[in-house]
Amino acid sequence: MLLNAYCPYCEKTVSVALDLTGNELKAALESGKEVRVMHVADVDHIWNLIRTEKENLRKAIETGLVS
Repeated sequence: MLLNAYCPYCEKTVSVALDLTGNELKAALESGKEVRVMHVADVDHIWNLIRTEKENLRKAIETGLVS
């Protein structure tokens, strides 16, 4: 699944790939666990979504905007 998130290394919003998908992602979002994302730059950047980004993603999944 691809979505946009703020990269703390590039200091801008980029397209990222999620480390988790489907039920694993939903479970992580519901339980407050870390959700790791990555985007390819000169060196791959990997980080965890912040609380607000996880909440927005959870809501987008619930409303069907993201599958």
